Amino acid sequence: MWQNLGMSLAAGLAAGPLCFLHCGAFHLAYLGPRVDRGRRGVLAFGVVLLAGRLLAYVVLGLCVGMIAGSGLPLPAPWVLRFLAGVLLLAAAWAGPLWGGHCGGRRRGEGAAAWGGAFALGLVTGLSPCPPLLASGVIALQSHGPLAGVLTFLAFFAGSSAFLVPILFGVAALPVRVRAMVRRGGRFVAFAAAVYAFALAASQFPGFAGEVVRGVGDAPSASGRLGGDPGPSPVDGPWAAVPPPAPAGVKPLYSKQRLKELLTEATVQRLGLSLHEAMHYTKLEGGRVQCQLCPRGCLLKNGERGLCRVRCNIDGTLRALTYGLPVSIHADPIEKKPLYHVLPGSTALSVATVGCNSGCVFCQNYEISQASPEDVPRRPVSPAKLVEAAVLRGDEGIAYTYTEPTVFFEYMLDMARLARAQGLRNYWITCGQIRQGPLLELCKVLDAANVDLKGFSDAFYVEYCDFHLAPVLETIRTLHREGVAVEITNLIIPGGNDDPEMIRSMCRWIREELGPDVPLHFSRFHPAYKLTRRPATPMATLVRAREMALAEGLKHVYIGNARVEGASDTRCAGCGAVLLRREGYLVVENRLRNGACPDCGAPPRGIWK
Repeated sequence: MWQNLGMSLAAGLAAGPLCFLHCGAFHLAYLGPRVDRGRRGVLAFGVVLLAGRLLAYVVLGLCVGMIAGSGLPLPAPWVLRFLAGVLLLAAAWAGPLWGGHCGGRRRGEGAAAWGGAFALGLVTGLSPCPPLLASGVIALQSHGPLAGVLTFLAFFAGSSAFLVPILFGVAALPVRVRAMVRRGGRFVAFAAAVYAFALAASQFPGFAGEVVRGVGDAPSASGRLGGDPGPSPVDGPWAAVPPPAPAGVKPLYSKQRLKELLTEATVQRLGLSLHEAMHYTKLEGGRVQCQLCPRGCLLKNGERGLCRVRCNIDGTLRALTYGLPVSIHADPIEKKPLYHVLPGSTALSVATVGCNSGCVFCQNYEISQASPEDVPRRPVSPAKLVEAAVLRGDEGIAYTYTEPTVFFEYMLDMARLARAQGLRNYWITCGQIRQGPLLELCKVLDAANVDLKGFSDAFYVEYCDFHLAPVLETIRTLHREGVAVEITNLIIPGGNDDPEMIRSMCRWIREELGPDVPLHFSRFHPAYKLTRRPATPMATLVRAREMALAEGLKHVYIGNARVEGASDTRCAGCGAVLLRREGYLVVENRLRNGACPDCGAPPRGIWK
């Protein structure tokens, strides 16, 4: 945690000038019409503005600290910009009415001014900007409300090192200068209000395109590189249910292909791995074709696949991130989410950089969509991680955060060692993998949560730049091979929230896997390339759960939001509550020897 605090403080110090250009500019615009209140009045206003901003960071820290189960809704960015514009417009219009004394000329006007200052500090503090998002990424690694709050407070302290002297420096101006500033301050406040309204309009859903399609030699939805023809991902063993997307459907954003060619010397200089990858075919002319996922990337010498972590080095496919994790944390199993696997236990969670999809709504894009050389990492062998899990008393290891398929060799070696030590293995995945590697992985898997992003191939192509059919086949295979499967569906407003799509998905789950497979509906929050889409309304999540239950599914949960009873596990037989949860915490466990204490029916999952 102390490392996170130091990183957040450093981020605040480095980003302080940017914070001043955003929050500080709005604060000064609000202070402008009131700078002749005397030095004490100006200082007091500065304190109130910073107090509002401080509260915003505490709220953000709490939300980030318990993000998967908090249910604390944050307004969309355009709403915050609009509110800032209203407050600044009020400052420009009402400045002369409130006069030059702290109490104002009329009863209640001074209180309104103080309240407006506090509200502006709160609104600007909640407004997302690159420095704030950077601190949020650091806070996400803290795993707890207190640690999240402390991380944001460290960022507040770092950024305030620039804001405080500039804001309070206004109080040091001579009286005559402050009077001149007050007269011009109304126009500055008005201009800042117009700017805030323009920002709000640009972020309002539907005002402008949400993402810009990739250009250049970006891959298509099939992911084929190098111009070689190849089989469509929906050909061969993958059943086309639902039907393939129409030809006119294009990705909102095509993940860019890296143009820089790597050599063995470059890989060594960058500190990356030269571990030989599995599941690829050597072709003529030094080319190789990766056989790990449905994209089947064809790579010339020095080229990397779309995942950016598998590279052809002199005719041999190398796994660049083998033994180089970027994230290692001990998480509650409920965070994966796996609600039917050893409730209340912990899993050592591991990830490297990379992903073989291009989801525009990715929550972990800082590491999933990055290149391995651009993210800090440290070498840790599979044996060391297994040893750490055993020493900590974790019940298993979770391969998560990014897409574990792209670090297949690292995951497989670790999983084999973990199984030998009596640990369980959990795969948290988007499901885009070929059947050969999957069957090999199933031999050492205990449970998997598959992110079924929607039940439409058109949605998959448009929002994720790959196809649905291979994901469905992955789910079928996991179920057939005896892996405990749970499914997560992130509901995106205007994307995959169509009621008929949700009903069709639930019917497919019931018919293919059975009615007792756990389904998690997760709340979307604006991220990555989809920042102008509002968060999922709570009513949508509740309706989706009701539809799933009506379609016959027995275990339906709501994640990233707190809904009374929507995290509890009930007996599929008699309906009795078996487990009660608050966020990630299991507050009551009534299971007896893995069975319902009332009717004796064993729920589906791993309980002992």
